[in-house]
Amino acid sequence: MTSQFDQASIAVLGMGKTGLSAAQVLATLGARVTCYDASPEALEKAREILGKRVSYCSATGVQAQAEAAGGGAHSLFVVSPGIPPHDPLYAVPQSTGAPVWSEVELAWQIQSEGPNHNCKWLCITGTNGKTTTTGMLAQMLITGGVVATAVGNYGYPIVEVAAEGAVDALAVELSSAQLHSTLHHAAPGPASGSTLPPTTWIGTAVQMNTPGINPRFISAFNTRRCIRPPRNSH
Repeated sequence: MTSQFDQASIAVLGMGKTGLSAAQVLATLGARVTCYDASPEALEKAREILGKRVSYCSATGVQAQAEAAGGGAHSLFVVSPGIPPHDPLYAVPQSTGAPVWSEVELAWQIQSEGPNHNCKWLCITGTNGKTTTTGMLAQMLITGGVVATAVGNYGYPIVEVAAEGAVDALAVELSSAQLHSTLHHAAPGPASGSTLPPTTWIGTAVQMNTPGINPRFISAFNTRRCIRPPRNSH
């Protein structure tokens, strides 16, 4: 089956750890990737790592990078969690009408068209305690005999693990920045008996007014499809 990313023109915004992983995986899937970052040093580092497999925007400054991305006729933008929604490199591409995905959404899409599409995601978010909870959850899964690993802010980039398809479950730590352009498809699913849904959301001490949280996430988190602490917990 041909990947939906094959020959697609895709912009990866931000060349931190997450952006580098996204660009590398997309190039492997046959996408025509262009890398954007306001930092020339970050782009130079990306060039050293990714080489000629992808293209690089040579514009100087965040506004010029943003305008180049917006005018690049890309069919998809993948934004790194280090770029806030008010940043021009995030805001300008949104005016094109093309989808803007987080690395989380990209990873979910890649997994869904691969042989390991039944891999379960247990997603941890909140204001405090995410990293501790993610580490504990991953160890609990492994101790219980599940082939699992921790990804996201804790552990490996999600897109790398999703592309490899070698595990049965993921303990996923997610920040509000990652949630902003997520939940197009990676939404919580209803639990049934002892069977985990494709994604289960686990909330720590989440504050729903945290800047950048996608409203669709708030709606999903307020349903019975999520595991969350009591309202009076601290």
